[in-house]
Amino acid sequence: MDLAWPPSSDNVGVTGYRVFVNGIPYILLSPVAHQKIAGLTSGAYYWVFVRARDADGNLSAPGPVTVFKTTGEAPCPPPLAPTNVGITPLTSTSVQLRWTLGVGEMTSGTRININGEYKNIALVSSWTLNDLIPEMEYSIRLHTFDYFGQLSESSVDLIYIPKDTQPPSVPKNLREIASSSDSVTLAWEESTDDIGMCGYVICNNREYFDTTPLTHYTAVDLLPGTYAFDVCALDISGNASEPASIAVEIKS
Repeated sequence: MDLAWPPSSDNVGVTGYRVFVNGIPYILLSPVAHQKIAGLTSGAYYWVFVRARDADGNLSAPGPVTVFKTTGEAPCPPPLAPTNVGITPLTSTSVQLRWTLGVGEMTSGTRININGEYKNIALVSSWTLNDLIPEMEYSIRLHTFDYFGQLSESSVDLIYIPKDTQPPSVPKNLREIASSSDSVTLAWEESTDDIGMCGYVICNNREYFDTTPLTHYTAVDLLPGTYAFDVCALDISGNASEPASIAVEIKS
């Protein structure tokens, strides 16, 4: 295979190029911007990239990755598909994916395909998927791949919809900051949530009283007496925190 690329430039001068094949240095220093790659296996996939080297020995960032397949038939049949695929929820936005690696000669790893985008990983049998969006549907398929780039048939499709079950933190430092003969103003510290906050629910004597998006609230038209106020944080998925509580006395 003949590989060529545009020449690089540098303030002290480019002395050559390092060529990588399947992540391994193939040529430590090529003086020209082209290289013949020899000794490859027929019917196999390869990926290559190039890094430029300057006169001070500095290497550039890797150039674009090029993937190609040699002609002919691969020396072994494709591997079998992964089996025993399962999902274990970890948080509202992450899961652990697990499977049994497909059997085959020269098996190299597993390709995880999620909603049409894929990631190749090495010889492991579990992987954590992060940054999932609650209530969004994810279609997950797995393939085994071998050294020659051959893919197995797909595993059974998995459909997973993350659920936000994590409540926000309890409002801290609930306190009375002002009062009158028929009102009281409460304040508290802002709660946090892994997905997003919606607001706060105010309860009076264990019964629903009002909601607010703010971290303070004024209850009005109160009669003289003692009131037990609870404040719960509410996230955008409808999960409520444990309440913060305070007793307030309204004097005539």
